[in-house]
Amino acid sequence: MRFMQRVLVALTALSSPIVTGAVLAQRIPPPAASSEGCQTAIRSLGENRQPETWLVLAACGDAGIQALAAKLRSTSGDLQAEAAEYLLGVLSMVRSPMIAEAAAQVIQDPGAPVFTRVLALLAGLGQHFPGAQLDVRIPLAQLLAGESASRCPIAWGVAADPVHTEGRLRVDHLDAYRVALRALASEASAPAGLRQLAVCAYSITGPVPTPPTAIRLEYVCGNRFRVVNDGDDPISVRYRVGDGGLSGGLAVGARSQTEWTVTSSGTVTLIYDGAELATRQNQRIACPTD
Repeated sequence: MRFMQRVLVALTALSSPIVTGAVLAQRIPPPAASSEGCQTAIRSLGENRQPETWLVLAACGDAGIQALAAKLRSTSGDLQAEAAEYLLGVLSMVRSPMIAEAAAQVIQDPGAPVFTRVLALLAGLGQHFPGAQLDVRIPLAQLLAGESASRCPIAWGVAADPVHTEGRLRVDHLDAYRVALRALASEASAPAGLRQLAVCAYSITGPVPTPPTAIRLEYVCGNRFRVVNDGDDPISVRYRVGDGGLSGGLAVGARSQTEWTVTSSGTVTLIYDGAELATRQNQRIACPTD
């Protein structure tokens, strides 16, 4: 009961305009975890009950991490916004490849509920950039519903030290998160607010690139191909001919195009920002002569 009172007092005392689970983690350290307490919290998490008890999972070692990763993959809109805040709170207390991997998988799963993808996006951001936090002037419930915000709802706050660190987050975990955000931002069927949130989060992780939808690979004739950049910034791309064959790089100006000739007749794959963007077959059409 005393712990619940601490939670309520801390929640009502939050006056900063920027608050997420990271702030909760600083102001509400999890209670000492017993085996019985961990099992009770894991059951409560699975049943969407007593969210104020979930904070103990940050001190439950691998069992707590596994339960949180599973919850991140399976949670849905039946979780209330207040409970979602607690879930983000406990996720912000841990640093784990398991959480980072679960977040990236859910973000780029078009079949996952919007609610779940928003939670995964925010949880993944907290894994890599714990100082990046939600602006409470934009209701979490609005984001969870996939609704658009009037501005980027993420800002820099004060990062909390993790209570539990399981393994080391590698550069490829951040790369996977960025790829997932980029895919979501370009997903035409996703709600506008969800795509907006993905772009906002991507801007936190690094420079925002020209969106993949603004880049096209076209076959011209003979062994000639063309890259078209409809974006407002210059881009650098790489290409590959055939399976693991000839490769090279190209620079394409803003709202411009570049043609080049390959030395073999294999299929050309265009690679942008570390991901395969498009492939075009060599149709072996003779080029017109002057």
